[in-house]
Amino acid sequence: MQEAIDCWEGTLRATGGSLAPSKSFWSFIDFKWNGTEWNYRNKQDMEGDLFINQKDGVRVKLKRLETHQSE
Repeated sequence: MQEAIDCWEGTLRATGGSLAPSKSFWSFIDFKWNGTEWNYRNKQDMEGDLFINQKDGVRVKLKRLETHQSE
């Protein structure tokens, strides 16, 4: 996923655009079977971070939302 974000961000930068960390977030959606029903997995079940570059080239961590959160 990080490689895809880097590619997308590079394409935006090449055309004069950029991703804004303050307007960007992500969510990792997956399910687990508890024996009777499917439930969403949470951040503790699936650790990980994604990063983007700011205009000055500094990498910053994207905000990660739980599957029940919206923004």
